Amino acid sequence: MATVANMAMMPPGQWSIFPGYTFSVGEVAEASGLEESTVEAVLNAFALAPSEKNETFLALDDFNVVNATPLLRSNAEFVLFQSYSLVEALYESPFYWMALDETYAPTAMHNRGRFTEAFCRDQLELVFGKARVYTNVDIFESKARKVGEIDILVLFGDRVVIVQAKSKRLTLESRKGNDGRIRDDFKKSVQASYDQGFTCAQKITDPKVKFVGPDGREIRVPKRVSEIYVMCVVAGHYPSLHFQSRQFLKYTQTDVIQAPWCWMYLR
Repeated sequence: MATVANMAMMPPGQWSIFPGYTFSVGEVAEASGLEESTVEAVLNAFALAPSEKNETFLALDDFNVVNATPLLRSNAEFVLFQSYSLVEALYESPFYWMALDETYAPTAMHNRGRFTEAFCRDQLELVFGKARVYTNVDIFESKARKVGEIDILVLFGDRVVIVQAKSKRLTLESRKGNDGRIRDDFKKSVQASYDQGFTCAQKITDPKVKFVGPDGREIRVPKRVSEIYVMCVVAGHYPSLHFQSRQFLKYTQTDVIQAPWCWMYLR
């Protein structure tokens, strides 16, 4: 808006909206309250390298390096033509940075899974209360034989909610529309989540098993359960999740075990 306002005081031959898309490290630092060195490091991480020619971008569904690094350099300033591109890069790129670090990648994926479970737990506690929500519940048929694990278990009256969370992301090939990879990614995330949840649901009313929390204490499950709900939660953006669930998900519904719910959360 400032650029347009300034144009009113300039001869028409000098009009240009280009300055409205440019900004400096100092301007961002002043607006954010962060140190200029920190701001510059972040902006450089999302700036297109001068030597980058985007040579692998040969079709519309190929990876476009501009999506990961939308900022352009103009002398001492940066140029951004579409603000949403930077927001998208901020959301998507860090995951791939961590995955490329072979040393840190296992820790990153572990923490991603932990956060997914913690997020679901916190939301369910807001609905059912902390006393009714249990995390990392192991199922034992004997002291030595573990037959299942529930990420989050909710006991509310004679109803049970079982949440199985997966942090598996869609691969780039799936995002490009590769049918085989779409099915494979779905199987490793949503279907695997449901299969694990259904197996645990079948054990809920089994008097021979015990449910044990991470502190080693037994969790008492109601002897009579009228309904069991299996929730499959996928971390991050999962395009067409509901459509794919209708097309690909194989599930079993009984009088007690209801049809599953499939959800995604955006961190």
